[in-house]
Amino acid sequence: MQSSRTTKAADAICAGLIIFAGALRLPQFREFFLAGTLISADLLTAALLWTVQVRQRLVQPEERKYLTWVGIMIVLFLALRTLKYQFLPAASAVGRYVWYLYYLPQTFLPLLMFFAVLHIGKPIDQPIARRWLLLYLPAALIVLGVLTNDLHSLAFIPLDGWANDSYRHGPLYFAAVFWMALLFAAMLAVSLVRCAVPGMRKNLWMPLLPLAFGAVYTISYILHPGGILAYLYKMPEAVCFVCAAFLEGLILARLLPTNDNYYELWCASDLGGGIVSRSGNLQYPTRNSVPVSVDDVRRAALQPLRLRDGDLMLNSRTVHGGWGYWTTDMTEINLLNARLEDLGDVLSEENSMLEGENELRERRLRIE
Repeated sequence: MQSSRTTKAADAICAGLIIFAGALRLPQFREFFLAGTLISADLLTAALLWTVQVRQRLVQPEERKYLTWVGIMIVLFLALRTLKYQFLPAASAVGRYVWYLYYLPQTFLPLLMFFAVLHIGKPIDQPIARRWLLLYLPAALIVLGVLTNDLHSLAFIPLDGWANDSYRHGPLYFAAVFWMALLFAAMLAVSLVRCAVPGMRKNLWMPLLPLAFGAVYTISYILHPGGILAYLYKMPEAVCFVCAAFLEGLILARLLPTNDNYYELWCASDLGGGIVSRSGNLQYPTRNSVPVSVDDVRRAALQPLRLRDGDLMLNSRTVHGGWGYWTTDMTEINLLNARLEDLGDVLSEENSMLEGENELRERRLRIE
C-alpha cells in the first residue's frame, strides 16, 4: 500500500515548514526582528503536526504510546532551543544549563523509538520483554553526566572558563553520539528481522537517507561548527528532523506498519460489507457490497438474516453512529446441505429396504 493523500499532505507541510525555517536564517532574513520567533513557531508547528498524524496512523497501542512520547520529546527539545536562543543571554550560566538539558530529549528520543520498533511483529496486547527497560539506566547516566558537566568536564571541556561558550568535546559527548548511533542501528536490524513481508526490505534506503544526513551533519558540526549546515539548522533541529524522518522512512518502507490506505484496501477487498448510519445512508461500501435496507441491518444485529433465497447471510454489529454489516456467501454450504439431504433420502430408502428384508426373513422363519 502507498501512503494516503492525507499523510502525503501532512508530510509535505512538515517538510515545507522545516525548509522555511532554514530559509529564515539566510542573510537577507537573519536580522529581521521576528525571524527567531517565526522559526520557533514554525518548527513547533511541524513537530505537533507530525505527532498528531503519526498517532492517527499507528494501530498498535504500545507503538502509539512510545511514539507519542517521541513527539513530546521533540517538542521539549525545540522548546529548550527556543528558550536558549530567544529568551536567555548568550554565554550565561542559565543558558549553559538549558543547553545541557538538550541531552534529556536527545538521549531518550532514540530509546523511545527503539521501544516502539520492538513491538513490530508482536500481538497488540503483548508488551516488550522487561529486560529491555534496563536501557533506561545508561540513558539516565548519560543525561546525569552531561547535567553535571561543570563538575568534571567529561562532556564539554571549556577553553576559557565559559567566558564566551568556547569548548571542545569530551569523551561523554562521543558516548552520547555513539548511544544514538547504536540505537538507530538496532532499530534497523529489528525492523528487517521482524518485517512480515520480505519484499519490503528492498526499501531500506528510505530510513537510511535521514541517517546519512544525520551522520554528515554530526561530522560537519564536530569539524566545522560554523559550517553551512550548522548555520541553517541548529543541533536540536537536526536531531529532531533525523528522528522524525527516520521513523517516517520506516513507515514508508512498510517496516513499521500503519493503517494508511486501509480504506482503499477495504474497498478493493472481496468482502461484502459497509457501514449504515442511523439516518440510513450507506458508508464505506466494498465493491462486492449488496444493497441492504436499514431494517435488514437492524434485524441482522439481533440474528443473522438470509438474503437471495438463502445464498447470502447478512451479519451486523452496532458501531458508533450506526451499524457495521458484512455478508457471508452461503452458496457452497447450501449445496453441501442439499447433497447431505439427498444422501439422507438415499439412506432412508436403503433403511426401508433393509427393514423390508428383515421382515420377510422373520416371516419365512415363522412359516418354517
